[in-house]
Amino acid sequence: MYISITEAPFVLAVVQDTHDGPNIDCMAILVHRRWALTSSKCFAKPDNKVIAYGISDIKQFSKNQTLPIEEIIYHPGYHEHININDIAIVKFKTPVEFNETVKNIEIEETTWPQDDRTLNRECISYRFGQTRRKLSAKKVRAKHGKSGCYCYPYIRNICLQSIAGDSICYDDFGGPLICDGKLVGIANTIVHLETCVGVDTSPSCGDQGVMSMYTFICPYLQWVKWYVRKTPAPPASCDASRNAETLPFLETT
Repeated sequence: MYISITEAPFVLAVVQDTHDGPNIDCMAILVHRRWALTSSKCFAKPDNKVIAYGISDIKQFSKNQTLPIEEIIYHPGYHEHININDIAIVKFKTPVEFNETVKNIEIEETTWPQDDRTLNRECISYRFGQTRRKLSAKKVRAKHGKSGCYCYPYIRNICLQSIAGDSICYDDFGGPLICDGKLVGIANTIVHLETCVGVDTSPSCGDQGVMSMYTFICPYLQWVKWYVRKTPAPPASCDASRNAETLPFLETT
């Protein structure tokens, strides 16, 4: 369902200048007047990219609606090839003036529910999709935990239930997953479940068996808080999740 930016004023579009004109390359999420969160891979090649606010359609893009970037802070443990720690912080040169088309979203300060919602939590995925043109909001069922992402058991990820014809797309990386009105995850990749049985495929958006994956923000709250002081402190349960991780180089501190 296509929506107006007034329904999701925290959504920022990362726009790249191409030979065919401006194109939405990926996304970011406004969490403070001077700070946004995104995917590290979104700015792996930052040339010719700007962050636009207040647009839900690429036709609305104007260079007058861009936020000058002062700094991009990549998570030091980001590992592109195995899709770990895919989170980055963007600092703007000047504070954003909030209005109905641009406003921050609060980050969830509690851990993932440990009940019947663990593998079936109702959330909203905001995305521009395969068209790279219009913003939409999609109700989804999200899963977290060591069994939540099939053969990708990293507990710092959230995965959406795989539905044929429905997944995020490459330009949605860096976009938000909102649960109970707060920011919970950052879109970081799509994977084909056939890779779980050793079949190496390059997934196409929306193909059957394609799963959308998000970075779970909770374990990164302390790292974000080092820069964005108003970030909520991580709950003790997030620390427990981090200590349970079996890959030592994934530490966020």
